[in-house]
Parts: sequence; C-alpha cells; structure tokens
Amino acid sequence: MTAAEVAAGVYAALQSHRYAFNGEAQLQDGIEQVLVDAGFVVQREAHLSKADRPDFVVAPGVGIEVKVAGSPSAVTRQLFRYAQHPEIHALVLATTRMAHLHVARELAGKPVVLAVINGGLP
Repeated sequence: MTAAEVAAGVYAALQSHRYAFNGEAQLQDGIEQVLVDAGFVVQREAHLSKADRPDFVVAPGVGIEVKVAGSPSAVTRQLFRYAQHPEIHALVLATTRMAHLHVARELAGKPVVLAVINGGLP
C-alpha cells in the first residue's frame, strides 16, 4: 500500500467514529484507540527531529497531527516541517477547527489529508 492509500484509510477510520473529549490529550487517546481498532500499528509522538514530533506515525510514513486550536498558518508551518523529513510520505491533519479547511492539500510534494473531527465534551 502507498502512503497516500494508508492516509486515505486513516481518514476513513477517523471519520467512522464520533469522539467524546475534553481537550487535545483526550482526543489523541480516542484517535489512537480508533486507529489501533482499525488495524494500524501506531507510533505515538514519533521523533523526527528535536523539534518535530507528529502526534502519531503509522506505516509507511504517514504522519498524523491532531489539532483543536491554532491558526491555519501555524498548522501549515508545522505540517510543512514534518513533510520535509524523508521518512514522512503523507500527512493527515485531524482537526476540530473549520478554519483548518484552508490548509494546503500538498506540502513539500507530499499529500495532506484533512479529517474534520466531530464530537466534544462527553
């Protein structure tokens, strides 16, 4: 499977669930469980460099970043840094913010898949 196909599978898994969370840490826990239940091998807080740590990485090199806050420009800068690493082949942005709909769908030649997360306070 290509990284783009895996990213599409991550998107499908994330969209199949409604999340109950109070903050980004709880949302990350829920997303991790959904990904594991869907059969993905998940590495949490993968260190790409001293400053770059996507919330999750699944094989083959799909970085997943979870956001409940932040401006589109700040998120784009963060994803662009991740995309510059050779071990990242695609990115998934899992976000609760409609403002993030404007994030580029390709950064550094790598696809970016946007998954809008529904849910909130339990």
